[in-house]
Amino acid sequence: MRQTVFTNYVRGILAGVMAASLFLTGCASVTSQELGENEFLLTAYYDEPPRDLHSRALASQAEDLCPVGVSVRSRHATKAAELGKNDLACVSGDCRYRLTWRVVCTEIEPQESSWFGDT
Repeated sequence: MRQTVFTNYVRGILAGVMAASLFLTGCASVTSQELGENEFLLTAYYDEPPRDLHSRALASQAEDLCPVGVSVRSRHATKAAELGKNDLACVSGDCRYRLTWRVVCTEIEPQESSWFGDT
């Protein structure tokens, strides 16, 4: 009986921690600035070393702005000082950087793909 109560308690805590981590990882604040007709500058800030220039938050915002299709023209990670190199370096310092995409709304033909790669 006690083990069941303890197991349910641990499951509840783990579920809460997982929900909080999913919520916090998906809430990057994205700003958009219109540069011209069907052209936007999207910006998000992150407090970690840049691993790549991809961002689900920026991609989602681009899809919202351009329902017909999106062409990403440029991706940049910038910071006034040196970018963080790894997670250990970011523990004691400020690793905040800005990720910027310049996107253009354009019709894009969907590419055929399969489980075995692009066709």
